[in-house]
Amino acid sequence: MTLRIPTALSADVERLIQRTIGCCIRVHRELAPGLIEIAYHRAVCYELAEQGIPFEQEKTVAIRYHGKHI
Repeated sequence: MTLRIPTALSADVERLIQRTIGCCIRVHRELAPGLIEIAYHRAVCYELAEQGIPFEQEKTVAIRYHGKHI
């Protein structure tokens, strides 16, 4: 049984989230823990592309910590 928590997200967004998590789970099951981050990064990108899920890599985002831009 799947636990469903009420959400304000659209059904399309919920499906996209489920598909994305599914990609990550497939990578984890196939590669298991212990590899360097880039291996998982590339594998998840492969899975997302295989599933036809559009994505962008290595986006620049502004991060503030204690009021300072880091």
